[in-house]
Amino acid sequence: MSGAEGRWYAWLTNSTGGAGGLRRSADHHNPVNLLINNVSVTPGFAGFSSSLLYQINLTVPAGLGTGDVSLVATVGGVQTQSGVYVTLQ
Repeated sequence: MSGAEGRWYAWLTNSTGGAGGLRRSADHHNPVNLLINNVSVTPGFAGFSSSLLYQINLTVPAGLGTGDVSLVATVGGVQTQSGVYVTLQ
């Protein structure tokens, strides 16, 4: 569904590995690199929301495919966990 607005939230922990590393990277205001179905997508906004969740806003561009597609975010060299999918129509 190209042109649709999307908003994703990530729960970032303070643990020593995994998402905790993403939290530390995000705290330093590094840019977010976002891949949907292996296509680079530029977020309209990426940062902490008022509820302290990490929020990513974006517009879904045409050509990303349909069905369950992979979603990967990288901040400061730290990548989200594997196996994250979003469903596109």
